[in-house]
Amino acid sequence: VIEWNKSAEDIFGFTKEEVLGKRPFGFLLPKEEEQNIHTIWEHLLSEKGGERSVNSNLTKSGSIKPCSWYNTALKDSNGKLIGIASLVLDITDQVNAEQKNKQLQQQLFQAQKMEAIGNLAGGIAHDFNNLLQSISGYTQLLLIECEKRGENCDNLKGIENVSRRAALLVKKILTFSRNIESTL
Repeated sequence: VIEWNKSAEDIFGFTKEEVLGKRPFGFLLPKEEEQNIHTIWEHLLSEKGGERSVNSNLTKSGSIKPCSWYNTALKDSNGKLIGIASLVLDITDQVNAEQKNKQLQQQLFQAQKMEAIGNLAGGIAHDFNNLLQSISGYTQLLLIECEKRGENCDNLKGIENVSRRAALLVKKILTFSRNIESTL
């Protein structure tokens, strides 16, 4: 490092005196970023122009900070490399906003799934309830005829009981679908 401005001090916490003459690999880059940085340096040294990158960087306090970098090779009049100029931007707020946005998108997707499940459950319950009403109605008519003839109507009474239980189940499903809709 041959120059370190106030913005760099603000981003990383190191003073100019603490970094001048040091290699950034020793204090600014976590181990896991070294290969990425070596690739960037190789590109810069191959004279292919500037290089943009996003890296995780260390601060003086030891925390990791995401930064956007633009590095370009500096050459003398003979084309010999004399240094690298680096511009850095702290993108912590942007990264946090993107993570929050992703989290909100996941919550929205989950809410949409729950709404779809509620709509599906409600639709099925209404259709099933219509069928159930027909079964119950026909069963009651058959029970009246059966009882008029004085026959054993236990099977029809069983169907009637099961129809009532099924109606309670449909009611629970409808309550479930309405609860989902009311929470969204």
